[in-house]
Amino acid sequence: MPLFSGIRTRGAGLGPAIAFLYSGPALDIPPLIYTFSLLGVDLGWGTVIGIISLAVLIGLLMSLFFPEKKKGNNLDVTAALPDTIRTKKLWVLIVFFGLLLAIMILTTDRSYIASLVLFLVLVVFLPFTFTKDDMIEWAKATWQFIRSIIPWLIVGSLGAGLVSILLPEIIVSEYVGGNSLFSCFIASVIGSLLYFCSLAQVPFIRALLDLGMGRGPALAIELTGAAISLPSMLVLLRIMGTKRTLTYIGLVVTFASVAAYIFGLAVG
Repeated sequence: MPLFSGIRTRGAGLGPAIAFLYSGPALDIPPLIYTFSLLGVDLGWGTVIGIISLAVLIGLLMSLFFPEKKKGNNLDVTAALPDTIRTKKLWVLIVFFGLLLAIMILTTDRSYIASLVLFLVLVVFLPFTFTKDDMIEWAKATWQFIRSIIPWLIVGSLGAGLVSILLPEIIVSEYVGGNSLFSCFIASVIGSLLYFCSLAQVPFIRALLDLGMGRGPALAIELTGAAISLPSMLVLLRIMGTKRTLTYIGLVVTFASVAAYIFGLAVG
């Protein structure tokens, strides 16, 4: 939300900013890897394709519904980047992030030996390309990320366990058990109102799937849960105003329902 507000202030148009607002949290890499491993390849690719498609579509429609006059912007965007990033060569950043991504994917796939080999390559690579201060800042940021994510992951897993035990199976099967448009719409509304940490959403959906929820409604929660929530709606009301916020929410719920319904028909 702060990044959305920031790029708007820096001169980004409403459409691109909305596309960023929708896709940014929903395309977080660790939850996506978690989705592929816990919910299945079909829901994983459905999430990726659905989020990218909906981000572009919703951004274009918001630009169409609320046209803005183009404003000049002479700000130097690179001035806002840390010196460390500006001075690194492109190939260094590509190799660095490529190694990190490969290690995450291989570890999730339980290919521990290959993951360990790449980790050793990363350890050798770092001193030649990053300074001691760079690595200290990276370690601090990593620790902060672990502290902020792990508790939510535990809470989400415990919550998913409670859902699977306490929620009557008949309720799940009745309202979101099939792949009807109505069940996808109900799931989209649920996903848009509840607040999910990006990692906690996945075990929650897994628990509902085990209780009989359809694949279409599962995708509907994926397409709405990480992107919007009741707290974020309240913040958006102050940033964009009532009309734009309600339009954005309506577009997300509507297109997520339709996309999930089509997905449900395709995968059965």
